[in-house]
Amino acid sequence: MTTPVSPTLSDTEIGNSYIYLLSRLLVLRQQHLDFQERFKWNALVHRKPGEVDWPNPNLDVAYSEAWVAVDEKSCLVVSVPKITGRYYTVQFLNGWGETVANINERVFPQRPSGEFAICLQGSQVPVPAGAQRIDVPVKYMRADACRARLELGRGRCTAKTVRGPRARPARSPDDPHDSDLRYRGVARCRSVRGGRGRARQ
Repeated sequence: MTTPVSPTLSDTEIGNSYIYLLSRLLVLRQQHLDFQERFKWNALVHRKPGEVDWPNPNLDVAYSEAWVAVDEKSCLVVSVPKITGRYYTVQFLNGWGETVANINERVFPQRPSGEFAICLQGSQVPVPAGAQRIDVPVKYMRADACRARLELGRGRCTAKTVRGPRARPARSPDDPHDSDLRYRGVARCRSVRGGRGRARQ
């Protein structure tokens, strides 16, 4: 009986593996801390300018954050208001902190505002008429939206979950698609379900 030989790993491979694992652990830690605070799946949390506890925050930038989920039977529709003369972006990050989608006037110069459907790549979810479809390779993401020199209360950025016609309405309060919260001011969230489900807002 021969003893299996362990593969020899180079210093570069070991270093890359460490960075890969550390990146994932840091994002999981952030997710854990966020849900200990006031986060819920598919619900925006709005920060006042300068309220975030990041190193060197921009004091004239208003941030909105969320943990969002999509799957084969649902997508997230983000409505971006027309914003001129100010920097803004809606960014989606995967479990390693890598950007998988970005909505702003640089990525979509021909259509920087309106509705954008964030869909799992390969899914057959019907996209609302007029919405720009954006395919993402992962089901769970962190969404960060920021606007510089924002006049609070002006312009509404909304997000809603759209389910396919055969999807069964979720009953568990822990369902990542089951958000039913209203936010006044700069943004609000609502769930819209297909089939016999009734839109709620």
